[in-house]
Order: sequence, then C-alpha cells, then structure tokens
Amino acid sequence: MNPTPLFDTLLANAQHGILLVNQDTEIVYLNPWLERRASIELNLSKGEPVKDTFNLQSDCHFIQTLDNCLRQQDSMTLTPPNNTYSLPLFDTDKCSTICQQIQFKPFYYQDSLHCLIEIFDITDTLFRSEQSHQRTQSLLSMTKNLKSSESKLRNVIDHIQQGLLTFDAKGLVLDYNTEVKTLFNSPLIDITEILPELNLRDLSMDDALTQLGLNNQQTWFELKHCQQLTDRHFEICICKIDQADKLFYLAQLRDITALKKQQQHLSEVARIDPLTGIANRLVLDDRIAQALARSQRTGHLMAMVLLDLDEFKQINDSLGHQAGDKLLKIVANRLTKVVRKTDTVARLGGDEFCIIFEKIDSQEQCRDMLKKLIIQVEKSTLLSGHAINPKASIGACICRGDIDKQELYKRADAAMYQAKKMTRGSIKIYQHNEEQKRQSTLQIQLEKGLDYTELELYFQPSLSTNDQELVSIEALLRWRFNGKAMLPKQFISLMEQDGCFTQIERWVIHEACRQRKSWLQKELIEDSVTLAVNISQSFFYHPSLIKMLKNELNRFDLAPSMLELDIKEATLLLSSKRAAKIMSDLKELGVKIAIDNFGLGMSSLAILHHHPIDRIKLDKQLFHNNATESLPLIVGIIEAARSLKIDVLAEGIENQTMLEYLQEYKCDAYQGYVIAKPSRSEVFESFLKNTV
Repeated sequence: MNPTPLFDTLLANAQHGILLVNQDTEIVYLNPWLERRASIELNLSKGEPVKDTFNLQSDCHFIQTLDNCLRQQDSMTLTPPNNTYSLPLFDTDKCSTICQQIQFKPFYYQDSLHCLIEIFDITDTLFRSEQSHQRTQSLLSMTKNLKSSESKLRNVIDHIQQGLLTFDAKGLVLDYNTEVKTLFNSPLIDITEILPELNLRDLSMDDALTQLGLNNQQTWFELKHCQQLTDRHFEICICKIDQADKLFYLAQLRDITALKKQQQHLSEVARIDPLTGIANRLVLDDRIAQALARSQRTGHLMAMVLLDLDEFKQINDSLGHQAGDKLLKIVANRLTKVVRKTDTVARLGGDEFCIIFEKIDSQEQCRDMLKKLIIQVEKSTLLSGHAINPKASIGACICRGDIDKQELYKRADAAMYQAKKMTRGSIKIYQHNEEQKRQSTLQIQLEKGLDYTELELYFQPSLSTNDQELVSIEALLRWRFNGKAMLPKQFISLMEQDGCFTQIERWVIHEACRQRKSWLQKELIEDSVTLAVNISQSFFYHPSLIKMLKNELNRFDLAPSMLELDIKEATLLLSSKRAAKIMSDLKELGVKIAIDNFGLGMSSLAILHHHPIDRIKLDKQLFHNNATESLPLIVGIIEAARSLKIDVLAEGIENQTMLEYLQEYKCDAYQGYVIAKPSRSEVFESFLKNTV
C-alpha cells in the first residue's frame, strides 16, 4: 500500500479539526472536518493569518495561546470552561455550536517552526459532565490541504496528540502513529488489545462494531476494559474506509482524562456557592420545589425569604472587595447558625441571600424568625481594622404551596422592594390582599359580560437593522378597565378561566386585519410589511383556526403573507404531531409564522428544523444589561437561523449600544423602545406618516 494516499485519507476522515500554521501564524492546512464546521474554504484562507480568517481579537485566549506556544515552543491545551475561546464552529446536523478542547503542539519541518492545532468536539462529553450547564458555546475552526509528500504527512500525523491506527477486516493492526506508540509499550497486534469487548470470534468486524454501537463514524466509545490505560481515560471512534480495492478501518483515540477530572470536580462544586460555601441557586431551586410540594401535601405554611445587605456597595468602595467578600462569608455563617436544620440558606449572588422556612405555624412565628435573622446579621464585625455594623432588608412571602416557584419569588421580591424603601434593617411580608381584591373585581366584571368596546389594539413597529425600513408591526391587546389600559398578563389567565378568551382572540384577528386594510388604503405601508398577532396555545389548537383565518383574510381582501402569527415554543411542544399538522396547514394557507420569546427554551434550536418557520423573535430577557453575558448565545442563534434561511428579530431593544451589536452580527430586524413604544392606532398612524 502506498502510504501517501493512506495518510491523505486519515486526515480527510479525521473526526476532529486539524489546523497547521507557520511561525507567522499563517494558515498552511486545515482538514475537511474543520472546513465544514467553520464554513471556511482552504483555497481562500491558505496563507492568511489565523486571526483575520476567524475574525479573532488579538487578546483572545486562542491567539494568546498560539503566540505563547510558538514563542516558548511548548505544547499547550485550552479546555472549557476555565479557558475561554471564540472560534465560531457550528454543527449544522445538530443545529448548535460545538464545545471544543484545543491542543497546540509546535514542531520543526524543513528548519521552519510550525504549530499543529487540533480541535476536538467535546460537546457531548462536556454536556454529560456538566449536565445542564453551558449549552451553547463559541467553537473553533480548522482548515484543509496538507498533501505534499509522504514525509511531510507522516510528520504531521506523528505530531497529532491523538492516537490514530488502522486495522483490517480481521482486526489486525496495519499502522499507528507516535501517540499510540507512547500509550502502548509493546507493539499492537490486533484491535482487541484496545477493545477487549470486541467479539471477533463469533462476528464479522462490522457486526462486532454494531454490537458495541461503533458502526457510526460519529460515535465515540469510552475505553473501560483496556488494561494498558488504567491511569488514564480514553474514548475511541472507528470509521470504515473503502479506498479503491482496499478496505480498512480507522480508529481514533482521544484523551478525556482532564474532562473526567473536571466532571468529578464539577459534581463536587456545582451545588456550592464558591465564596461562602453555602447552597447556590441550583440547590435552592430544588429545595424550593420540594418545600412547595411538602407544603401543599401537608398543609403547613412555608416561606421564601430574600435578604439583601444595605449599603453593601459603600463597604466595597470604601474598604475594598476583599473586605466585602469577608462580610458576605460572615453573613452566610451567621444565617446558617440561626436557622433550623430543616431550613435552607442559599446565596443568590452579590449581597443577596435566600432562606426557605418550612413548617411554619403562623405569620407571627415567621416574623419572629425574621427578627432573629436581622439581629444576627447586624452584630458588629471588624473589617480591615474598621468596626462595621451591617444592616439588612428582608422581604418574605408565606404560602401553603398553592403558587408556583416563579410567583413565590416574584412576591418575595416585591416585599423586598417595599422593605428597601423603608428604613434600613426593615422587614416586609408580602400581603396578597390588594392583588386578590383587584382580581376579584376583574372576575366580577367578566361574569357580568365583557364589553368589547373596552378592548383595543396597540401597535409597535419593527425595523430592519441595515436600512431602518419598516418590516413588521405587532398588534398588542389592551383592556381599558376603569380608564386604565391593562396589559394582557394582568387579565388573560382570568379570561381563559372564564372561557371567553378564544372569542377575544377572534376579535383581535378581525381588528388587526381591518386596521391592516385601512393602512393599505391610506398608502401608509407597503404590501411586504407584515402585521404580527400573538395567539395562545388553546387558540392554536382550536379546530376552526384555519377556517377563521381564511374568512378574515378574504373579508378584507388581504394577501395571507401580510399576516404573521406569533407562537410560543411551549405551544409547539405540547403535541408535536398535531402541531406539525397545524403548522403545515398554516404554511399552505400562506400566513407567516414566527416563534415568540425565542432563546429561553430548552429545545429552541431543534424546533427550527421541524417546523416551517419564517421568523424567530429573540426574547427581550436576552438583552438585559446590554446582553454582555448573552452575546455568544445571541450570535449562535443568529448564525443558526441564517443557515436555515430564517429571519431573526430582536425584541426589547432599548438603547443604541444593543442596536450596534445587532448590526455587527447581522440580525435582520429589531423592535423596542429605541424605535417606539406600543401606541394606539391614531398615534401609530402619525408614526407611519413620518416613516413614509
């Protein structure tokens, strides 16, 4: 066998990225694995600097590590999450970014310093170790074309920090690289030395691989019974290669020892706040769910308590962050000592703590317990040579498990807000009387019969990020009750319980179409501008949805493409088969379909593959605090949507900074207060006239 084609095939079939750069960090070669995931062509990037090709900043971890590797001529590794990186790699099959481990190895070829960079897709392995942590990350890219001579190819393969070996259909080893020689002191005879569970006595090679689940070249299998690898952990991937009249198999070994150690470390620290040593949010969420369930089952009261240190920022600014951290540890220790063993103390972040009280007899008992917390926290303490008397504000909500976790936190947070407005060291327990009174008033009004003249639509525009052209208008329902326009979240649940909300949604569709026709006749908008209407889960699955839409579109002589239905992700997950049929019918009708509040759901990216979606609307929560933490996720979603030819609209944009981010990452459109607030039809017409 001529080894040159063999090495070419090894590189072309490698199930990880291989990138070769010279001492000037110019690209020499990248393999097909990296080309596909980075959307880069070798013939266009060869000879170009890595930084420019991948659009990287000079101070990012990847570039700094590459520079250090070439300067120090020493191998280096980047492993998430401790090392960050920004190579944009994307798995189009899974519609997600790729989590990577990067290994740098310098070597000399023909008296010239080079660096071999290997990128390993550790998404599945890392996700298993972190469970629900870090789903979407920015990933690395590599290139192709390293085919000059047998000596050069062998040089590269022997410098790969991953074991590569080939074997025939009988399992006999044909060849392997230097990394495999390092792992196994004695020569390898057949593949069963690495995979003892491979049954080649009774089965053919293909059947034996199928039995182990290794018949797919994308499948990695952890080596658990290889005697030579007792102190290290490896995974193996095997692919079948049919080259002309030669059939052989390529096996790749990758070291996952660091990831295994990281998995063990994460399992130990994932439930502990690193600064104070008390429970973190992960534990707290679990304890809250358990406490609510027990409270509902037993009838005992339970309470969520939010404790926030007063003037903590001044302590940090005047005495330094080390003093502030010391105070947080002291407060955590004091809270832990004063509560009962059945209670939970957790740190939410910053100077905010949460305590869960279970089996409370009365509100008076809860108040007494809160006073004990205040007394403990406010004891004098010495920080950086200064005597400090810390103060804390407390907000609490008491219930019998009759509300969900989000509502419990919302009420406790509202009480905390009231406590903060009072004097330092105040305690406030949430009182639900005013809310009950308001809900009761609305319920009485619905029982009398809803007056449709009290309903009205507000409108909010969306513009394209590039040329600031009007692309869509969202119709938003308001109930003008007692002279005040209420938001849907204040009354929809009551209307759904009353059974009248389906009729209201019919009214919304009718009014939206009527208004759309009016603007067309006045020549205020173009035909291409869509009018978006939110529809509920029950209305989406209503048997007369399609018929009703057809009737309203025909009534006002509107093209179906002028109407857009905004659907929440949870609606599509309720009944996948029914949802698929309805989405197909809507697409056949010709109306536009958008997924609302996108980016917060667990299976958002998967939905893009399974349904005929025209637009996704990024949830406004992604853009809070200038979205600095959410930017990698936002960029990943935009790139995924672009690959599927789906428009992306960002909701809740309130400042120019976020608009500039959207323009930089080529988001299609945006909506928010930076353009205009939702307004009544007559006010919105003025906006349209100024826009035209």
